[in-house]
Order: sequence, then structure tokens, then C-alpha cells
Amino acid sequence: MERKSFEGFFNDESHNRNSFKHASPKCPMLTTLLLSNNKISTIPEAFFEHMLELKILDLSWNHQLCRLPSSISKLEKLTTLLLCRCGSLREVPSLSNLVRLKKLDLLWTSIEELPQGLNMLTNLKYLGLGGRLSETLDKPLQNLSKLQHLLVFASPSAKTEFKWEMIGIWGKLQNLEKLHLDYLHNLNMVFGEVGAIAESASLPAGTFSSLQYISVWHCNKIKKLCLVRWLEYLQKLQTVEVYYCEQLEEIIGSESKEGEKVTLPKLERLELIRLPLLKTIYSGSLICDSIRKIEISGCENIECFLVHVQPTSKS
Repeated sequence: MERKSFEGFFNDESHNRNSFKHASPKCPMLTTLLLSNNKISTIPEAFFEHMLELKILDLSWNHQLCRLPSSISKLEKLTTLLLCRCGSLREVPSLSNLVRLKKLDLLWTSIEELPQGLNMLTNLKYLGLGGRLSETLDKPLQNLSKLQHLLVFASPSAKTEFKWEMIGIWGKLQNLEKLHLDYLHNLNMVFGEVGAIAESASLPAGTFSSLQYISVWHCNKIKKLCLVRWLEYLQKLQTVEVYYCEQLEEIIGSESKEGEKVTLPKLERLELIRLPLLKTIYSGSLICDSIRKIEISGCENIECFLVHVQPTSKS
């Protein structure tokens, strides 16, 4: 398909825009369609009818795009769907047929409901969720056992908030390598739960067995990143980033007055930025044999940030 064949299909200001209402370019061999940052505001309803070999579709950074055509649900060979920075996008058609999807990016959109069929996308490795969602994430994610990267960005100005109720499914996300959370204003703790559930039994074996990277930004109700008992599941952590969490007081919450000795043997990088109430990383002894970088900035109330490195014994 030549580039000129697409001209005018998406231009809302075209004097011929009505003629494109049912446009459906015939591209039966097309596998990649990259249309990011083109000021697209509308896409004809039947636009994807004859693109059934499509595997990669990038519509990101089209700020005026409000909705997607239902024909996108027919792209059963699609492996990558990028919609990030489509700030006006409020809904996405059913994705239940797109079972080959490996990457789905909905960051910085305005969607108000999780896409129908999200729980059917069992091949997903990368999932970026953003918008004005008020749903819990546990049930939609419980079948996504291949997920490696999970990014959840709520809208800073949203009136509704994500409900972060994940403790019941952490054991099912054993391939998760990266977790990035941003603007989850009702989040109290990432690893561990406030209240009676915090006293529950151990998590399933293998929980977080692949997790290497945690990044938490703008979560202003959080006071602890995790409880100390959860560290036994986080032994492969390499990077921890915590930025702009106004109420955060501890990174690791001790469950005893004295604080026990704990280890994060793979941790290489720790960044704590603009945490005005942070007092300590951990009240006990934290041993990090692999640490290479510690950056603490804008944490005026920090009292103790001891991280111990044990010298390697010589044979």
C-alpha cells in the first residue's frame, strides 16, 4: 500500500470526510502499520476490515483520537497495539479476539473502563494501563501469567481512582520483571496490605521470583513500600525507584521494634527522590552486597539510611 492511499482517511477537517466513513483500504499483506503522532481524530469504522495480517499497529501520540473502530477487533494476528498518549481516547473495543497480543500500551489515555476481554490476552508480556479507571485490577490480570512488564499510571486529574487489590494474584504473576506505578492516590502499600489481610499466610512459592525492577511515583497515601516479611519474595530485585510520594515514611516497614537483619543480594540501584517525610530505609540491618548506586535527594527528614555491604570472603 502506497503512502498516498491513506491520505485523508483520518483528517477530520477534510471537506470530503464523509466519503471516508466506510473506507476500508485493501492491504491483505500488510503486517506493520505505524501512524503515531499524525493528529488523527477519527478512523473509519471499517478501516481494518482488509488488514487481517496486521501484527503491529501504532496509533500512539494522536491526542485527538476519541475512539477506535470496531474493525480493530478482527485483527486476530495482532501482537502489538500501541495507544499511549492518545489523551482523548475514552473507550477501546473488545480485545477478546486478539489473543496473540504480547504488548498492549494504554498509558496516558482517558479510558474509563478496562477493555472487554483483557483477561483473555494470556500471551501478554507488556501491559501499560492508564486513564480514569476505577476498577480493581486483580480479576482482569489473574490469567496473564506471562506478563513481564506491568505499568499502571492513573490520571493526575482523575476524579476516580484505581483500586489496587493485588495480593490475591501476585502468586500468578511469576514472570513479572518490571513494575511501575504512578499517581495511584489511594495506594497504601505496594507489597503487603493494611489491615487484617497483612496477617495472612505466606504467599505461594515462586511469587516475584522474576521481579527485578520497582518504580513508584506520585503515590501520596503510601507510608511504607513493603513489609519486611515480603523481602523473602524479592530476592532478585536490582532496582528500586521511589519519587514524589509525600507521605512515605519507610521503604521497608519493620514488624518488630528492634528490626531484624535482612538481605537484598541483587540490589544494585536505590533512588529515593523528593520524599519529604521519609525517616529511614529500614530500622534494622539491610545487607546489599551488589549495591552500586544510592541516590537520596529532597528527603530532608531522613534519619538513618544504613545499607551494609558484606565483604566477599577469600578462599
